[in-house]
Amino acid sequence: MVGWTRDGRVIFASAVNQPFSNITFLYTVALDDPAQPRRIPCGPARTIAYGPQGGAVIGRNTGDPARWKRYRGGMAGRLWIDLRGNGDWKPLIELDSNLASPMWLDDNRIYFI
Repeated sequence: MVGWTRDGRVIFASAVNQPFSNITFLYTVALDDPAQPRRIPCGPARTIAYGPQGGAVIGRNTGDPARWKRYRGGMAGRLWIDLRGNGDWKPLIELDSNLASPMWLDDNRIYFI
């Protein structure tokens, strides 16, 4: 489980139908209809945090940040942002580091580890 949507749906990450278990996509499911999950249209991701104006920030390759703390290779965690919620995803920041666990706290601040 990753979190909740504003309308109370559960968000979860799953590698179902993927050839490798480390490639996950995000889905939502209503508590009153768990048989109908919906895929969030953001590409591969493990985490998501919604902003106050409808945007979102996602984490890709962000599993187990403690074990990957000093990792700098091609599978390092990256954060992507969609400011308006229209599917226009762009890298949030380029750091030579492994980024994980984004949290959107207010209109202007996104925290991550």
